[in-house]
Amino acid sequence: MRFFEKLISLAKEQKDAPVREIILGWHASIVSFEDGRWGLGMVPPGEKIPLSSREEHTQRLLASTAHDLVSLFASPYPQEFAAASAAAAALLPPEGPSLPLDTIAGIPAGDNVAVMGYDRTLTPFLRDWGWSMVILDDEREAPDIFPEDETPQKLPLCKWCWLSSDTLRNRRFTFIQPYISQMKGVFLRGPGLPWLPHLFKTAGVTHLILPSINKYEISSITSFIAAGGNPWLCRHITWRVHIL
Repeated sequence: MRFFEKLISLAKEQKDAPVREIILGWHASIVSFEDGRWGLGMVPPGEKIPLSSREEHTQRLLASTAHDLVSLFASPYPQEFAAASAAAAALLPPEGPSLPLDTIAGIPAGDNVAVMGYDRTLTPFLRDWGWSMVILDDEREAPDIFPEDETPQKLPLCKWCWLSSDTLRNRRFTFIQPYISQMKGVFLRGPGLPWLPHLFKTAGVTHLILPSINKYEISSITSFIAAGGNPWLCRHITWRVHIL
């Protein structure tokens, strides 16, 4: 069974529920179910692709249950993936021990880190950690940024890889599988990732970076995301590292 089919199948083993609310913000999405479960998802970066909606997609989302939404996880359409990734996170929230985000700051220890896509919020943050980065992105120019079509040449030069959940939607995660299998480690960051550690570990991921959310802060987080806020800048969200 292929990666996306397995992910959807495992998520649908969780209890189904009617959808109470779907919020698609500028930088993240939220889905809540009638039974109280709640998830934070990924909205693809708007500077890279047009975030236009489709009427048929809107109607499909509005008529969906939890299982219907997570079945759209393999959709390449931003509107559907945003809702599906939040549903997946709601169905399978993170479990077990985790570490503070800055725990990974020194892990590369001078090795090159491949970064798939420039992120205006997080890439400067990684630079502040002193990481030696090889960034693959067609929209930016800098000495450490290279066109995406150079991926086959640049990835073998790197021992680590930093990925976002959007690499699942655009299939770059699948494309780079032969390269990341040869690396020391792979960081995959949320939001919008279900807690399926064995599946991700089998696919080469060594560290999942996921939001830790206090249930008493959900109202504040929802307001922040609905107003267009970036979840990485939300003071009510703590990002934690799960070692696989």
